[in-house]
Amino acid sequence: AAAAAAGEEEDAGKESMQLVRDDLKNPCLDYVHHIIFCVPGATFTAQGKDYTGFEAVKEDFLSGALSEEGLKTALEVAVNKLLDPVRRHFKEDETAKAILEQVMGWKKEALVPPRGLKRAALATPAGKPVCAVFAPPASAEVPLGAAVSLARLLE
Repeated sequence: AAAAAAGEEEDAGKESMQLVRDDLKNPCLDYVHHIIFCVPGATFTAQGKDYTGFEAVKEDFLSGALSEEGLKTALEVAVNKLLDPVRRHFKEDETAKAILEQVMGWKKEALVPPRGLKRAALATPAGKPVCAVFAPPASAEVPLGAAVSLARLLE
């Protein structure tokens, strides 16, 4: 907020979240680099040329030997090639098909998270007690309020 008040453009987390500097900011190149070439031995074919590494794709794109449209078209083909076995699995395998239908049904439901404390009814094997431990996220210091709240939940 102070930076915006001083007239500087606010980052909103975009630049500061980058692990490596990327002046191109081209998502298609990012997909080729981090999705297509993350598969060992991957090749990428664009405009009739086979690439075996990202740097060659980037170099050809920057020089104009690989057009933006050629990159996009080839990327679409390459991503679909990666997804085809997954699509086939969910289409042909009966168990996977049933799970997908169930998940798609859940996505259509208007779910509302429950309010308040909910206690799970646990089925115990042969009458043996079931123990569960709930703890706040690990940190060097635990605020007293968090400890008291947790203790109240466990009452």
